[in-house]
Amino acid sequence: MAREFTAGQVASLLSPSWKSVYNERTRSGRGDFLRIALFVGLTLGFGLFVFAGTYRMLLYLSRFSEFTAPSRIRFSVPYPLSP
Repeated sequence: MAREFTAGQVASLLSPSWKSVYNERTRSGRGDFLRIALFVGLTLGFGLFVFAGTYRMLLYLSRFSEFTAPSRIRFSVPYPLSP
């Protein structure tokens, strides 16, 4: 019975994985600060974008009386609050 893959084919399939492990070992520590700073910057930028969009939408909806609360809310209490 013939083999499905030869040893050379398996090695060529796994070589990108081996190269990535080798590269990770050799460059560990370099560029980590830059990577973290980029990730934090993108996260803060995305959060600011979402917040600004929500704020603009709420400002737009506040122009319509159907979406805003009345200016004076009067509560009627059926009994006195103090004894």
